[in-house]
Amino acid sequence: MKYRWKKEEINYLKKEYFYKKNKDLAKELKKTESSIENKSYELKLKKDKEFYCKARKHLPFEINKRTLENMYLIKKISIRRIAKELKISKTTIEYYLIKYKIKRRTHSEANKERFKWDSTWRKGKTKDDPLIKKAILKQKETCEKNRLKRIKEIESRFEMSFSKLLNKLYWEKELNLEEISKKLGLDRKRISDFFKEYDISLRPNFEYISSLKGRNHSHYGKSWEEIFGEEKASKLKMKVSLLARKRIIQRLKNNEMPFLNTQIEKSLANELIKRKIPFKQQFVINNRFVCDFAIPNFNIIIECDGDYWHANPQIYNINNLDKRQKEKIKRDRIKDEYLIKNGWRVLRFFETDIKSSIEQCGEKIEKAITTNL
Repeated sequence: MKYRWKKEEINYLKKEYFYKKNKDLAKELKKTESSIENKSYELKLKKDKEFYCKARKHLPFEINKRTLENMYLIKKISIRRIAKELKISKTTIEYYLIKYKIKRRTHSEANKERFKWDSTWRKGKTKDDPLIKKAILKQKETCEKNRLKRIKEIESRFEMSFSKLLNKLYWEKELNLEEISKKLGLDRKRISDFFKEYDISLRPNFEYISSLKGRNHSHYGKSWEEIFGEEKASKLKMKVSLLARKRIIQRLKNNEMPFLNTQIEKSLANELIKRKIPFKQQFVINNRFVCDFAIPNFNIIIECDGDYWHANPQIYNINNLDKRQKEKIKRDRIKDEYLIKNGWRVLRFFETDIKSSIEQCGEKIEKAITTNL
């Protein structure tokens, strides 16, 4: 259960935080140390520098630079083993490595020391060695095999394709990514990666107040229309939408956005590079639309469409689409009409087409270029 901070507790924290340890404050206020840390961060409180330095010096012995260099650099003992031998925490060793400016081993170097009993590392081989490359490739293949096996098990249990299942759990059941990961028994980051791979859009923050407020909030579960009325809600949504569009386009133009391309976009980009076709990704048209790919020299726009969201007619019945699919098709039509009106030719490739035969997609693009010459 989540307990709220009382006014007197906050005042006490503000007064005593500078000269007391978090564990002592936690005992006095009957809270967890993490709760003290979070609240102090929220209130922007900082420990007194002199007190903080003294508080760190709680070891029964001194760790000097020479000892640490001997263990870590000369004897090549791992940080975890050093911590175990000295009976202190791993983070304390890391702290002293930074303090004494001792350069840490890279992940690859650490692995060599860890597995130095292996003849491969004893011979001084690196990642560029054919044997190591083969081992890495085999490991990747095994991981991919296990991944596909896990997906097939989930598909068999729920009796539907994995992409359709994710859409159903997220959009119909209205579960968040954390809840989906628990239900399917997969890591949350893996679920997030699948959303990008299958081109599944996330819910807009402005659609429901519940996405921003907790269950105890008076607006929880209510739409903007219920709170503000249809007319005002429509204006507010339009205002937020235009502002978000403007900011996203500006960030894309300035390369400030940590934009992650979908798997199908990466595949098509590799095919264009392979065929030596010059292109631009996330191409902005008159500050109004952002296109997946553009070949400006030939006035060609290329869009990669996910099967579900863009309602691939080979899979979905045009007369039996949900609201989101219909809206996406409508936006695609408006976008295409605007691009054609402004002198662009638009090529659209569905997810299935790209995954089944990327070469055919490349051939269609080359054909479009040659017919324009």
